[in-house]
Amino acid sequence: RTFRVRAREAEVGAGQDRIQMEGAVELESSDGLVAKTEAATYSQSEGLLRAPGPASFTKGRMSGSSVGMTYDKGRDAIAMLDRASMAMAPDTPDEPPVRITSGSAYFARADRSVRYERDFTLVSGARTLSSALATAYLTDDGARVETLEMRGSSRITGVGDGAGALRAMEADDINLEFAADGRTLAGATLASARPGRAAIELGAAGGTRRIAGQWIDVRFAPDGATASGLTVRESVALTLPAAPKEPPRTITAAT
Repeated sequence: RTFRVRAREAEVGAGQDRIQMEGAVELESSDGLVAKTEAATYSQSEGLLRAPGPASFTKGRMSGSSVGMTYDKGRDAIAMLDRASMAMAPDTPDEPPVRITSGSAYFARADRSVRYERDFTLVSGARTLSSALATAYLTDDGARVETLEMRGSSRITGVGDGAGALRAMEADDINLEFAADGRTLAGATLASARPGRAAIELGAAGGTRRIAGQWIDVRFAPDGATASGLTVRESVALTLPAAPKEPPRTITAAT
C-alpha cells in the first residue's frame, strides 16, 4: 500500500522522523482507508500516526469514530481509544444499518478482526446485542462479519417473532455464526460457568418458551430467526407457557 497524509500546517522534526500536523489532517491509503482528525503526530521510525482528539475513518461500507485514535502502519491496525463508534452500511436500502458502540476498539485490518472493550453494544433494526467485550471476525474483503465472540454478561434481543422464532438469548459467553450476508444468523453457542445461566427464549402461542442450561447450541433456518436444531446440556429446564386447557409446565433433564 501507499499512503498520503495532508494537513494545513506541518512541523518536521530533526531527521524528518517526527511530523506534527495541524488543521484538517487526512490520511489516505491506496486500498481505500481514509482517516481524518484536526491534529496528529506521525513518527516515521515507529510508523504510528497519533491523533489525541476526535477522529474518524472510513473504509468501504465501514466507518468509525472515537476520541483519540492511533494508526499503526506496520500492523495495519486502528486503535480507537475512547468512546468508540462504528457503523456498517447496508447492502440494500431495505436493510437497517449496523451500529456498534464500546468504550474502546482495536481494528486489526490485516487480521480482519475488530476487538471491542468496555461495554460492547450492537444495534441493527430491532436486534440488540450487548456484552462486556466482543471480537468480530470479518470476511476477506472486510465488508461482512463471519463470526462474533461475545464475552461477559452477553445478551441478544429482538431476533424474531412468531411461534418457533428465537426472541432472546443470554449467557456468560455467546458465539454467533453468520450466513454469507454477514447479518443472518446461522448458529449460536451459549456457555455459562454455572448451570441454568445460559438460556434462550422461543416464541410460542400464548407466551414464550424458555430453555435454560449450562451449554446450548442452536442452529437456525434460512430466515436466521427460527430454531431448526437445539442441543442443551447440564441442568436443563424447559418452561412452557399456559395453554387454554393446560397450566404452565416445567420439564427438567440432564440433556
